[in-house]
Amino acid sequence: MNKKSRSRVQRYPFAGVLTVIPLRITWIVLSILLRHLSALGGSRVRALAGTDGPDQILIERTSA
Repeated sequence: MNKKSRSRVQRYPFAGVLTVIPLRITWIVLSILLRHLSALGGSRVRALAGTDGPDQILIERTSA
């Protein structure tokens, strides 16, 4: 392997790491945001439905 091709091989993993880092940060931020939005929306849906949780919704649906 000559020096020029060795330099390319060393550069590609570095470019890969630089690509993966922003993707991972975006994944973490979106995961946290969607988890909070889901919790907020879930509590509002339960309040509107007048139930305490998903078990009551299933019981009421099957008994109706």
